[in-house]
Amino acid sequence: MTADRGENRYGRGPGGAPQAEIIGGAPGGRPVPRLVVAVARAGGLGVLDLGTERAAGLAALDEVVRWWTGPFGVRVPAGCRIRPDELPDAVSTVVVDAPVLVDAPVLGVLDAPGDGAVDVAGFARGRRLLVEVVDPAEADAALDAARDVAGTRGVGLVARGCEAGGRAGDVTTFVLVQHLLGLDVPVHAAGGIGPRTAAAAVAGGAAGVVLDAQLALVGEMDPDGDEAPAGQDGAIAVSLAARYGTAGGVVQAVRRGIAEHVRAAVRVAPLAPQDGPQGREYPVAQAPMTEISDTSAFAAAIAQDGGVPFLALGPMDGDRVRELLRETAERLGGRPWGVGLVGFVPPELRAEQLAAVRAAAPPYAIIAGGLPVQAEPLEEAGTRTYLHVPAPEQLDRFLAEGARRFVFEGMECGGHVGPRASFPLWETQLDRLDAFCDAHPGEAARLSVMFAGGVHDERSAAMVAALAGPLAERGADVRVLMGTAYLFTSEAVAAGAVRPGYQETAIECAATALLETSSGHATRCAATPYVRTFAETRTELLGTGMSQHEAYRRLEKLNLGRLRIATKGLRRGAPVDTDEQRAEGLYPLGQTATLRSARTGVAVLHEQVTSGATELLAARAAELGLDGRDAAAGPADIAIIGMD
Repeated sequence: MTADRGENRYGRGPGGAPQAEIIGGAPGGRPVPRLVVAVARAGGLGVLDLGTERAAGLAALDEVVRWWTGPFGVRVPAGCRIRPDELPDAVSTVVVDAPVLVDAPVLGVLDAPGDGAVDVAGFARGRRLLVEVVDPAEADAALDAARDVAGTRGVGLVARGCEAGGRAGDVTTFVLVQHLLGLDVPVHAAGGIGPRTAAAAVAGGAAGVVLDAQLALVGEMDPDGDEAPAGQDGAIAVSLAARYGTAGGVVQAVRRGIAEHVRAAVRVAPLAPQDGPQGREYPVAQAPMTEISDTSAFAAAIAQDGGVPFLALGPMDGDRVRELLRETAERLGGRPWGVGLVGFVPPELRAEQLAAVRAAAPPYAIIAGGLPVQAEPLEEAGTRTYLHVPAPEQLDRFLAEGARRFVFEGMECGGHVGPRASFPLWETQLDRLDAFCDAHPGEAARLSVMFAGGVHDERSAAMVAALAGPLAERGADVRVLMGTAYLFTSEAVAAGAVRPGYQETAIECAATALLETSSGHATRCAATPYVRTFAETRTELLGTGMSQHEAYRRLEKLNLGRLRIATKGLRRGAPVDTDEQRAEGLYPLGQTATLRSARTGVAVLHEQVTSGATELLAARAAELGLDGRDAAAGPADIAIIGMD
């Protein structure tokens, strides 16, 4: 077999339109030359991790250039023992982790390679430099350091979300990409990437995507190696390997997915507003938020501007629920609204709430932690009922039991969070829905899906539209569900949903934290003084030898009442001053709070995530040459792999 003398085809698509770049490399930080060549032959940019063993790294480089004469990339880790002048001319891109760049000398060549520092300037000279970052602050530091690296052919960022394998921070890929796209440098998304989320990232403005853990099980990986799927990408890796087999097959599937999803989304515009009998109607719902969305005034403010508000019933007893539902129905005057229930409240309370909701028969309901059997009586009463589904196995079971309305909420959200970030959750759930629709023709039209976690503006909603485009084209109803974004509206304060201090906390929020009271039970909130109090108490309780059960019980008790302090400025019914509210309150906020810094209005917010998202997606599709028309059939990329 002779070396392939083609070049990988990234950069420009048909007609000269910019084409999304698909970067692929092996997970685990070791050189796998066969994988690099397979990715390159399939039209991606193969990246070889040089590792820290000099002989192995040089041998891997030799093997890549033996079988592939086009451009490829290298990843240079801390402690790399290969010198910059030993890279072949075909290396076009150098990838480094942010700490490697920020801590590296930028002048000269190290006399003793492998002492931990890396001569980034030497490696990057005449090549493109991509820097892996895990949060916005690290991105700023990396770009500052990159300015001192002379002679590069451009600098870009790789957004490694917390769901990615290897070093990760607290921010998810979906949110991190949104942060970094404001820095005016090319951004590649890494973590939670499959054919659907790749389309989302590119539709939002990313220059491309990175595949690594997703390739852990493909044919080019060593079957005797230790490459277990890493991070939250494990389920994606299993699906991709089973369906496509090879790295080349995966790269081509991701490229097809980008084109197919963006085109479908442009054709059907799933989030575009519609004209209804009572005015403009938006495929937008306000997520039920305990101690916040518990007033008919706030619900009316959202409904009158075309959204669907959800009342959070929380721990309300049956009498309070009946009164709130009666008041809301009268106030909204026929506009759609819904209720949010929690499936795991005490059985007696759940029975009271369900009876009240069934009697009132609101148009919609959401059950968090619920089951299809709990939704059935509400559906029978005419209430369209959605179930939170945090795992693909659970989705399969719910579909088999007849459920057709779902909420897919990523861990970016505020309040109680699930185990998966939006990108890996949405990728796997849509994969299951596609398989279900293939097996059950006609069922797609009965599906209704709300996407939540990280959605708040034109860009984030356009990304949802892109990944859900084909499902919508099959007839499914697609919507976005937002909670944190509504806390930035003037109506949230005017209607008494929150006090001004809560909104100020949201506007000033630079980071969120997870408060874990027990295994798998965590609450995302603003990083306020109470977060430190909680952390110190948790450490103290668990360090005394106390049983975990008792420690977690005390932590739950510590949280009691603090949400009401934050939202309403009340402690056991008595008002607290602003300083006490700030110090003692628990402020549930999603990661989107870190993306917004100004007040808005409900009408503006609704337009952003519908009309604005639709327009942004159409413009991005045109830029990419994906304007909704099916691409003309062209020659297929065929990779013949044989390295032995």
